[in-house]
Amino acid sequence: MELKKVKNRRVVVTGLGVASSVGIGKEDFWESIVNGRSGISKVTSFDTSDMRCHYAGEIKDYSPEDFIPKRKVKFLGRTSQLAISSTYLALKDAGIDTSKIKNKRTGVFIGTTMGEKPLAESINVWIKEGFEKVSRMKIMQSAANNIPANIAMFFKLQGPNYLIPTACAAGNYAIGYGFDFIKRGDLDYAIVGGADAFSELAFIGFHRIYAMSPDKCRPFDKNRKGMMVGEGAGILLLESLESALQRNATIYAEIAGYGLSCDAFHMTASDPEGMSKAILKALEYTQTSREEVDYINAHGTGTQGNDKNECAAIKKVFK
Repeated sequence: MELKKVKNRRVVVTGLGVASSVGIGKEDFWESIVNGRSGISKVTSFDTSDMRCHYAGEIKDYSPEDFIPKRKVKFLGRTSQLAISSTYLALKDAGIDTSKIKNKRTGVFIGTTMGEKPLAESINVWIKEGFEKVSRMKIMQSAANNIPANIAMFFKLQGPNYLIPTACAAGNYAIGYGFDFIKRGDLDYAIVGGADAFSELAFIGFHRIYAMSPDKCRPFDKNRKGMMVGEGAGILLLESLESALQRNATIYAEIAGYGLSCDAFHMTASDPEGMSKAILKALEYTQTSREEVDYINAHGTGTQGNDKNECAAIKKVFK
């Protein structure tokens, strides 16, 4: 039975997929979280002996062949591998037949910070060994837009396909985009989330601007020393409430709305004014009072500046 195209549908989350340094799949991930297991370990991807930081959230027990045919793995960058694996897990969790979803109106909306890892690898080879040594396969894997495109090709999805490169906020933006499409009735399903492979460039970059902690991340702690770099993918399946009820699907949450802002303040430093505007817009959009909010999922980078400004923004809204 086809769902009617209604322009104000309620949007729910019915599938969860994750690949992280604390677990592959929602069960392992959640068990690690509730038991306080850390996914931070000594970096093995490259030599950090000349740096002051040596730890990160690398995934040690991930095998893409568990989710992707071996013949296809070689054509995919690691970020795409993580994204496809997490999408598979989300669809499976939602009870969606992966062979039939291609017949539905399904969009893919993925956020990322660094894009695909092979781009940086190719640049390194070019600099150290010359252009002729750059792998053609790595060039094919390098474009950042490959991430959502590879998900769509793997599952044969022909709906809207978006890559959102807004760094730390990218995954949330992707959820917002998918939410809009489902709410308007333009899609049956939306695959949304974020993905990033462990990046030497990101590690060195954050290390260079003294934003990284040498041991662990301590958000909002007076002794905080910075963030930790890691890798992983987190994917949600969104659909309308009507669709979920028809399928008798497990509903994890309803997305009521969101708020966006751009403070146009500084490339790396945050501004409490911009953050508070985003919170206020979300409250206004969803017609939620301040008193109704009982949980805040903060950015919490563990850096001196961001944690201070984030606290100021939250206090400004919920004073």
